[in-house]
Amino acid sequence: MERKIIFLITFFIFYSLLNINGDTPPAWVLTPKLIYPDKDYFSSVGEGRTKDEAENNAIGNISKIFETNVTVVSILKERTSQLNNQTTRIVNMNVDVQLRSNAKLVNVRTGEYWSGNGRHYVLAYLNKRETAKVYQSKIADNDNKIDVLMRNINSIERPFDKYYYGCEAVILADENDKLHSYLILLMSPDTPPPPKHTYLSTNIAIGQLLKKITMRIEIDRKYRNVEQKLSKVLTNLGFSVTKNGLMDVIVEVNEIISQSDGFVFSKYSFNIDVDDGNETFFTFTRSGKVGHVSIDNLNIKVIKELENYIDKEFEKEFVESFNDSLKRRSSI
Repeated sequence: MERKIIFLITFFIFYSLLNINGDTPPAWVLTPKLIYPDKDYFSSVGEGRTKDEAENNAIGNISKIFETNVTVVSILKERTSQLNNQTTRIVNMNVDVQLRSNAKLVNVRTGEYWSGNGRHYVLAYLNKRETAKVYQSKIADNDNKIDVLMRNINSIERPFDKYYYGCEAVILADENDKLHSYLILLMSPDTPPPPKHTYLSTNIAIGQLLKKITMRIEIDRKYRNVEQKLSKVLTNLGFSVTKNGLMDVIVEVNEIISQSDGFVFSKYSFNIDVDDGNETFFTFTRSGKVGHVSIDNLNIKVIKELENYIDKEFEKEFVESFNDSLKRRSSI
């Protein structure tokens, strides 16, 4: 009874505020489901100083319904990934599989509009059944694309193309999970069937296929710590680092020594070439300059700076450059 009284008081306060200048809001301003019933629609009223602001707020309110659900699904997926050692190879690939919570939200429309007392009100709505069909079609399309990518991984010989197709398959599977979480909301209380290819199942399948892509690191022994750190990055990318890999990762550190004002300087370049013995697939270069009073300690300082760089910045820059190179070489 108390809750009913509080609701009625709130209703009359809001209603009276809207009517200060004699403007009477239509019923949908307070109760949008009168026009778009909850059984068939998601609906929300947006308020703003302008019509555009009210429209954006209305659409944003509907987006938040999906955003909350996708966030929960993502957290569960991440926890499952951490518990499942089989998925570690691809979970840590660092490819860009994160999608904006409302990036694929479609079919949101705006309907009724009213303004009064210097405020604007827009009613946005989303037809559940129509939108569910859109997402079911998109999931089916993604599943078909992943099937093609899987076949490509098995049939082609170029290791980098295998890896690229694996990355694309994981991205599409991640999108499938998000779209399926949308369907759960749209089709409630019914439960939609899961996609053929989910994020976790695709991780496992792609991980098995990519185990054959191995790499061998060639680097001067004095850069042993650099080699270990590079090996970790390549492992995070999904590759196996072995002594007899299918592909060579050739690392060179070239230095030009100069002297000035009692200091010794090293202008160095850190170069990485990845090839299969016949062709260089990828090249990464980073240069820098360090100085010291003693030439004996100069090389030690170069090594320390490289180790520092690999610890803090290298992985992000290397992965971005690596993925850009793959995209330029291949396409679905």
